[in-house]
Amino acid sequence: MRKLGFAMVVTLLAACGGESSSPAIDAAVAVDALPRDWVVLIAQDWTLPAGTENMVSSSRILDQDLYVRAIRPLAPAGTHHTLLGLATGSGGGPGTSPDGLIYASGVGTDALMMPPGVGLRLEAGKQLTLQLHLYNTGDAPLSGTSGIEVLLTTADQIADLAEIELAGPLGLTIPPGVHTISGTCTATSPQTVFAIFPHMHQLGTHFRAEARTAAGAVTIHDDRYSFDEQRISPITPLPLAPGDTITTDCTWDNTTGATVTFGTSSDAEMCFSILFRYPATGGGYCGA
Repeated sequence: MRKLGFAMVVTLLAACGGESSSPAIDAAVAVDALPRDWVVLIAQDWTLPAGTENMVSSSRILDQDLYVRAIRPLAPAGTHHTLLGLATGSGGGPGTSPDGLIYASGVGTDALMMPPGVGLRLEAGKQLTLQLHLYNTGDAPLSGTSGIEVLLTTADQIADLAEIELAGPLGLTIPPGVHTISGTCTATSPQTVFAIFPHMHQLGTHFRAEARTAAGAVTIHDDRYSFDEQRISPITPLPLAPGDTITTDCTWDNTTGATVTFGTSSDAEMCFSILFRYPATGGGYCGA
């Protein structure tokens, strides 16, 4: 098993909608006066010339603990990939890689609702960092505001803190034609997986993830893959014990006429089961 820290996870994903008018979170909002509806946690305005792609970042320092029971991207057309993380201290500023990746979304990703008693804690004093990968494939400039929206709750409603982990192969070499590559992650601590975000790029056609436990094999996801419909799929909470495995199988139809490898560009490829799980233990990347 190979484990990587969150800085590397951010690098792995950094290449990689519907509009909203939710109000932004007031930095001084009282815990006993939490909004009941979706609020903007962090967002960034952007403009992208025709036929280009770019990375845009923004950040804010949290002045109080916030507890999140649901999260979704604010992702108008042109938003290819969104990363949200927490960085220690205030010295980084926009562009700093978060040292704690807590959420990722792609084109068409919908809301993630946590199971009862499960949520994210955004700690006071940490730097909340938003990283956007913008991709304009059209022949006219695009402008928008992209970011993250949340439903808030209180600390007494959270029994387990959630996190994400990336499981899948890194060494991808995909010749022209149809090919499938697999990677296996072995659990090192007790955990419960409650959602999966399959992630590939433009050549992906099918995605499958299977858990193997002492009780047998469990299919977590098995469906066609569309780059334009990157959904988070809730699953029946699945407990994993140390030694249990999750195997990710990705299938591509490489029509480019050239060999495609792993990379951060939308024109390269990835193969990750992005797993939402609890309790939080540090997360990161897990693979063979």
